Parts: sequence; C-alpha cells; structure tokens
Amino acid sequence: MKTDALFYSLFSNRPEIFFELIGSSPRDAKSYRLEALEIKQTSYRLDGIFRPDDPEQPIYFVEVVFQGQEHFYERFCAKILDYFDQKHESQRWYAWALFASRSLDPGIPLQIEHSIKEGVLNRYHLEDLRRQNDLPLGLELLRLIVTPERESEDEARRVLRRAREEAGAQQKEMIESVETVLVYKFPQLGRKELERMFDLAAFRDTAVYREAFTEGEAEGEKWGKREGEKKGKREGKLDAVPFLLELGASEEQIAVNLSLNVEEVRAAALAHSKKSSSRKPRSRRRQQPGE
Repeated sequence: MKTDALFYSLFSNRPEIFFELIGSSPRDAKSYRLEALEIKQTSYRLDGIFRPDDPEQPIYFVEVVFQGQEHFYERFCAKILDYFDQKHESQRWYAWALFASRSLDPGIPLQIEHSIKEGVLNRYHLEDLRRQNDLPLGLELLRLIVTPERESEDEARRVLRRAREEAGAQQKEMIESVETVLVYKFPQLGRKELERMFDLAAFRDTAVYREAFTEGEAEGEKWGKREGEKKGKREGKLDAVPFLLELGASEEQIAVNLSLNVEEVRAAALAHSKKSSSRKPRSRRRQQPGE
C-alpha cells in the first residue's frame, strides 16, 4: 500500500485525526469533506484537500512526504495555484506538508519564506510524535506509521488496547484503522498472519464491536432495500455488501455477520463493480448487409 493512499484512507475515515495534528478542534472535521484531485492538463495530483461545507471556512491542502523530493515546496505551491486557476474559488486556504522525518524536508526556499511566517504554508515532521506523550488515539495511529519496524509490534498492540477502550462505532473504526496500518507496516505478511500475530479476532469479539457492526449491517440492509428491488432477506444482505465494504469492513467480517460465505461476498462485490462499469453507454454495431 502506498503511503499517500494510506493517509488518504485514514484521513477519509477519521478526518478528525488531521485537525488534531494541526492543533485544531476535532469537531471541525464534521464540516469538511476530503478529496483527492488531479489537476487537469498537468501531471499534478494533490494528496488531499479538505473542502468545507461553509465557504467562509478555509480550504486545507495536504501533502504527505515519505520520500525525498527536490523542489518539493515549489511544486506544492504550483499545485495549489493551478487548482485555483481551474476552480476559480474565492476562499482562504492553508497548506500542510506532512514529512515522515526532518531529513526529508528540503528546507523552505527564499521565495516562499513569507508564506511560512504568515502561517499559510505549514510543515509537520511526523517523527516528532514519537517524542510526545498522552497523545489522542488518532495521533497515536500516525505515530505507529513512523515507528521503526523493530518497535512496531509493541506499539501496535498498545494502540489496539487503547482502541478497545473506545465506545460504540469509534471502537470498530479505530480497530479497522489499526489493521489498515498493519497491512502497510508488514507487507510481507498476509491478513491471516496479521490476525494471528496481533490476536485481532479477540479485539473484534467484544460487545461494543459487535453492536457497532450490527448497526452498520442494519444501515447497509436499509440501503440495499432502498436501492434494490426489495428482494428477499438474502438478496437484501447481498445488496448491502458494497456499502459495508465502503464502511471499511473486510470480506471475512461481512460473511460472518451476515451469515454468508466469503465467496458470496466476493461475488456480490464483483457484480456491483461490473454493474457500475456497464452503465457507460456502448455504441451499437451497425448491421451489415446480409445479416
């Protein structure tokens, strides 16, 4: 899993983590939506844009840096200016560069030093999280990402223990977020190996977690009934599969909680994918003489 995709997944599912990181209230996340946009007619792609529902609130541009990039700041600023050139939006904005370590920060070039001083362009070195105590759980998740592999197992177990103390849907979301990070941290291990190493089944086997999944299942079934043709109970469960996958549930979790087998879950997901792609209009073949 690429690092930018990992952070996009985390910030998309738990946007309050970003606002905690920059020192804002986690409540601000409720009025923002995260997008990843490609700037047309250029090779630029912005890692993430937090766009507010209220146009009076600022836009936040986010770039995640886990590899050295020459002229990073110039390119970051160019992406932002190209964005406004195409969108023509009149809003305040702030930019945040999230570096894995200080060694990856190329330094602020003279021509944009004033942006740093004025607080428009900001940078954060994620390795600093390793020296901080009493962090919110979301920031501990970011700390796990930059923790060296030799220390990752103990750190992951500690974060999982804290996640288990969360209430309701927050517990389920945080445990699944930790699983996502573990897949990134240990790419050589399969999901089943990770489950054994960190005893993930035990973390899922809690009343709070099951209740949160049941709530998601009920919401998914309602969505399936609303969008489908009001088929039977089994069909309603199959219709709910794509929705539950978008919520972050794994195929195995959906199969167990909906009383389906994994093959049925995969088939339902594949059918949904094919159905979405088949909606594109196709040109009809012209009939040839003699046919």
